[in-house]
Amino acid sequence: MAVGTLVDSPARVLAKLLVDLGHVVDSTTVAWSVFVNDEPDKPDNAVTIYDTAGRLSSTGRVMSTGYRPGARGILVRVRSALPAAGWTRANRIAAALDEEVEWETVNVGGTLYTVCAVTRTTDPVSIGDESGTQRKLFTINAVMTLKATSNSFAHPRI
Repeated sequence: MAVGTLVDSPARVLAKLLVDLGHVVDSTTVAWSVFVNDEPDKPDNAVTIYDTAGRLSSTGRVMSTGYRPGARGILVRVRSALPAAGWTRANRIAAALDEEVEWETVNVGGTLYTVCAVTRTTDPVSIGDESGTQRKLFTINAVMTLKATSNSFAHPRI
């Protein structure tokens, strides 16, 4: 694998980072479990991270490596049985993205990634009830700069 190639989706990398930071749980049955690009009906309190459109650099690429600087799009969706619990969890995750993510190394199945930054493009937003239920939904949109790295100390050359 060439350095810079993403084997895993940005949403999967962010999900693992949020597990590592202690804001969600890597499980399918307990409250505040994290899911990637697909959300099951249970548990009621869940966080799902989706890949969305990002922003590629308009300045081209690094000629020596082919690396194209840019930011990958992410949507974090928080679902909760109780409005206050969902709002609190969404705001905690937003604060973590703002305050805790800076050149973080994340290991996803043996592939190391450097997450340079996650920049929110929205505050947490309440988007109402989930269709067919009374569970509340909240979203956070962000862009994320990351790169697969050969070791935990390598910073991408942007």
